[in-house]
Amino acid sequence: MRQIGKALSTAVLTFAVVSSFSQAALASPPIDETQATEPSPPDAVAGLTAPKLLRGRLFYSDLPRHLALQRQTLAVSVNYNVGLDGVPSDCRVIKSSGQPELDTLACELIVQRFRYSPAKDADGHVMAARIVETHTWKVRR
Repeated sequence: MRQIGKALSTAVLTFAVVSSFSQAALASPPIDETQATEPSPPDAVAGLTAPKLLRGRLFYSDLPRHLALQRQTLAVSVNYNVGLDGVPSDCRVIKSSGQPELDTLACELIVQRFRYSPAKDADGHVMAARIVETHTWKVRR
């Protein structure tokens, strides 16, 4: 945070990611479990570095069995903070999968599993960021 005049400014950068999870058949092992694009800063915010995912993934096998048996594509869009320490927090569903259990599970697993190197400003100082992403579980036919 920087003092600007007498106003305190706390910049939070937002990045977008899309992930998808696939499985050819319920009895076979997952294939292409995740396809995620790295978040990248918008052109208008030159000099800023996006948080980089160091570890953590969601898997097709995370899908509750009764939902997997329905063999339908499910997607949940979430946003969450990445703190100065690279730990996600405050995960919120912004577009439901239609399955509240899956929506809640996605946020819980993101906070438990994901770790980032934090975002940095143009001067190299770490800063908070907000990630916006969609996770999709789909069955390949």
